[in-house]
This record gives sequence, structure tokens and C-alpha cells, in this order.
Amino acid sequence: MREGTIKLWSGLSVALVMGAGGAAVTSAEADAAPVHLEKPAPQVLGATLVAGGEGGEGGEAGHAVSSGGEGGEGGEAGHAMSAGGEGGEGGEGGEGGEAGAFSELDHHAAAVGQLLLLRGHVDIGRTLYAQGKPKDALPHFMHPAEEILDGVEGELHEHGITDMRDHLDALVEAAKAGADADKVTELAETVDAQVGNAITVVGEDHMREPAFLYDVSKSVMETAVAEYQAAFRDGRIANVVEYQDSRGFILALEDFLTDNGLGEDDKLLQAVRDLKPAWPTVEAPETPAMEPGAVLAGLSRIELMSNDYR
Repeated sequence: MREGTIKLWSGLSVALVMGAGGAAVTSAEADAAPVHLEKPAPQVLGATLVAGGEGGEGGEAGHAVSSGGEGGEGGEAGHAMSAGGEGGEGGEGGEGGEAGAFSELDHHAAAVGQLLLLRGHVDIGRTLYAQGKPKDALPHFMHPAEEILDGVEGELHEHGITDMRDHLDALVEAAKAGADADKVTELAETVDAQVGNAITVVGEDHMREPAFLYDVSKSVMETAVAEYQAAFRDGRIANVVEYQDSRGFILALEDFLTDNGLGEDDKLLQAVRDLKPAWPTVEAPETPAMEPGAVLAGLSRIELMSNDYR
């Protein structure tokens, strides 16, 4: 996330998008699209669950999580997440950003984790576009091209992967132009395949190391939980984009873990799957399937597993 900026997925970027049926999306319609707020990403090293009261203050080595209170304030390297309340400073999701959870990782693990976020975004966008919802799909295609890729492109270039931005740009332009669903699906699958290759190349020999898989997983889950929290207002899911982001991330993570040898009896994989019911469908449920506090508690259980993977 770029320092000192707030990214708004709003009508300005999608006013000229063509619908799946060829009808232009007007500025007024685009303005009604979900808004995605981004702020600079802090470091995230752990979650502390705080029951009740106002949100805690994120210190230098963690983020405060309050259940049922108002959002806390992010410290120098923390971000506040409140379960059932509103976000901390910065509106939705407090001071958090999608890259923050990876800032303390080895550069290989950080790149793999962010590539999983990219994959999650593209998969959600592909699903929505195939359902005839191009306006809803577009933010999920645009976000990785404009934000996530900036943080990993240098690593990709070091490994000889230099054309991912071109493929992402082609996907975004096709979606903006209202290309038919088959064409957009083809372009999205090309990006997905390239992301899969990049994960393999960047991860190198680390992919079978339990600590590496755990570190990537914990950071992806921290990001997914922060996005899920950011979706809530007054006990309901009000920001569908944030909900969809988090769904894409957890599904991408589950596939990553099974692809890299974690079996059904692995407790990290099981902990991830235990949280999946929070995201039953790509469309946000009218009544949340899982309260933010329960999702945050699941994240805490994952964080407590660290020594088991060392």
C-alpha cells in the first residue's frame, strides 16, 4: 500500500465499464459500487484478544483486537481490529493494509504470501464476472495490479518473471471493456497459472519447510481476518468487497496448504478449514455465518501453534 494514500474503489475508476450484456455502467451506477479503503500497512506480529471495552492500542509488535468495543488506535507497528464494533483510526479495518502482515517475514515467504492474496483477488473477480457482475468483479481485478504487485515485482524479476503486470493489465482492460465472460475467464486463468508458477519459483526449496508454510499461512490469515473485520458495520456485513477479499484469501490459502503436502490431520490446515464457514458464498450473507469475534479467536488459535512448526 502506498504511504499516505487512501485508495477508493469508486465510480471514478469504473464509470466506463461495459456490462456483460454490452450496456455501459453509468457514473451513477459506478458510484454505488462497494468502496474499498486502503491505508499504509503496519507490521503485524500477533493478535491479542481483548474482551469488551474500547479497542486497544496497537503497539510496536502487534495489533489489538477488541471484542464488542470500538476500534482501537494503531501504534507505530500495530493495527486495531474490533469484533462487532467499528474499525479503528482510518475507518474500515483501522490502520491495517494487506501487506502489513508480511513485513516481518523472510523475503521469500513475504512474496509467496502476497502472491496468495493476488490469487485470491483474481479468483473472486473471475467468479463474479462469470456470474454476470462485471462491476463487482472489477475492483478485485484492479487491486492486485495497482497495489499488491508493487510489493513483489522486484522479487519476481529476480527470478526471471517479468510479464505478470502485463497479464494483469490485459485482464483489467478486458473487464473494463465488457469483454465476454469466456475471454475474461481465459485471461484470469492465465494470471492464476502464472501466479502458481511464481509461488513455486520464489518459494524454491522452502515449500516443504513447516516453519515456512506456517509463517505464510499465519500472515495470510491475519490479512483475511482483518478484511473480514473491516466488512462489518453494526453487526452486519456492510462492505461486500472486504468480505469477498477475505474469502478469496482463505480459499487460496487452503489450496496452497493442500498443494504443499499438508494432510487432513494437520492442525494448521484444520484450523484454516474451521474458519471457512464464515465465508459460505461469494455474496455476503444477510446474516453473518460467523461473528468477527469467533473468527478472531480462530486466528488466535493459529498464532498459538507457532512452536509446533519450528
